Amino acid sequence: MRTRYEKTKLAQALRRLATDRGDQDCWQVPFLGAWGTGLSAANRTLRGQVDVAKDVTQEAFQRLIKYCDFQKLQDPEAFLSYFRAVCRNVARDALTSLAPELARAGSLSKSSSHRRREWRNPQPQRNWRVLSS
Repeated sequence: MRTRYEKTKLAQALRRLATDRGDQDCWQVPFLGAWGTGLSAANRTLRGQVDVAKDVTQEAFQRLIKYCDFQKLQDPEAFLSYFRAVCRNVARDALTSLAPELARAGSLSKSSSHRRREWRNPQPQRNWRVLSS
């Protein structure tokens, strides 16, 4: 569960993003605060395909950057719920596009180590600058 401090910090960041979505420093707060939530939601939808779940979480943040209406999304819990939903939707899209490859590899619950997708920066702190540029 998020601490009161984390929720307050996220709420402040969401208010700032509502007025200036180009605020690079401000984006770091929801990115770092929601990374685990998004990764968990994507991983559950993808049934343990962690490498794909990391890619999905990145794509979900890119969609937030482009499409999220922060004027309407000010509550931290609502934001995290919304982000989980975006991650699940992106994961479903990934499943649809990867279904033939995953079928050849076995099952969705098997490890995809023999056809692993390369993930260059697994730490969210390093990925933040890539997304924001």
